[in-house]
Amino acid sequence: MGEMTKKSKKGSTSCMETKREKSYCLEKEEVEELFEYLEEALEEEECDHSLKNTEQWIIDNIDDEERRDQVRREIKEDGGYCDCEVLGNCYEEYDI
Repeated sequence: MGEMTKKSKKGSTSCMETKREKSYCLEKEEVEELFEYLEEALEEEECDHSLKNTEQWIIDNIDDEERRDQVRREIKEDGGYCDCEVLGNCYEEYDI
């Protein structure tokens, strides 16, 4: 195979950068609030392998049902299948 041209390298790099940049429906401040809420909840009681605390935060902090559903999907797509996994797997792009 031949070498990549300057143009194809630039296109490839641009594509990789686009893949790295993820857009979330929660703002960074909201994620920080969610994480703080989860940390406090999990200090009181160990994770029971559910999303009960995450779900409670969503209900308490997001008024729009469509946006709630978006957040739920986003969390599952990031590997958040229970409260402790939300802390460990989700919103890594925000570097919280």
